[in-house]
Amino acid sequence: MTASESGLLGNKNSALYCTSKGAVVNMTRAFAHDLTPEVRVNAVCPGAVMTDMLGGDSPEYLEELNNFSPMKRIADPTQRFMTGALLSIDGGATASR
Repeated sequence: MTASESGLLGNKNSALYCTSKGAVVNMTRAFAHDLTPEVRVNAVCPGAVMTDMLGGDSPEYLEELNNFSPMKRIADPTQRFMTGALLSIDGGATASR
């Protein structure tokens, strides 16, 4: 599933988006409990990615997004943009803890 960092943290002026992505995060956890071991259920939670969704935003907002990440830029969709991530390879043990 595709969630968002906004499903893990709250962001200003985006309550509905954060709510929907938080639902995806918890749906992933619940499905992992319900469907494992027959089906594996995971979600990715990307941060800001320079797509059409961001393209129309103000330069000030894009600058704010650039400064939010320790990498000090917005991800390009064609590159790996990962640092400091923790991937739980634990058979789902932390899905509800």
